[in-house]
Amino acid sequence: MKKYLYLFPTTHDALVAEKNWPQTGLPGKLRPIPRVLSSSCGLCLEVELPESSDPIDMAKQCKLTWEKVVAAKDGNYIPVY
Repeated sequence: MKKYLYLFPTTHDALVAEKNWPQTGLPGKLRPIPRVLSSSCGLCLEVELPESSDPIDMAKQCKLTWEKVVAAKDGNYIPVY
């Protein structure tokens, strides 16, 4: 499993993501955005996806409106989109 953070332009978009994400059948939770990434709405959706999953496809499937997607590993953040 790989950990990803979805960052959103508004708090409303983050709340919609929290509501829609469960349809994937995968765990996800809202958490504060690490300050090294952004200071926009303050919330991100943290998820763990199987290695074979594309985080962008998963976001589109849930109709998420995201600003940025990053992979999180060992305290480092790698931009995905």
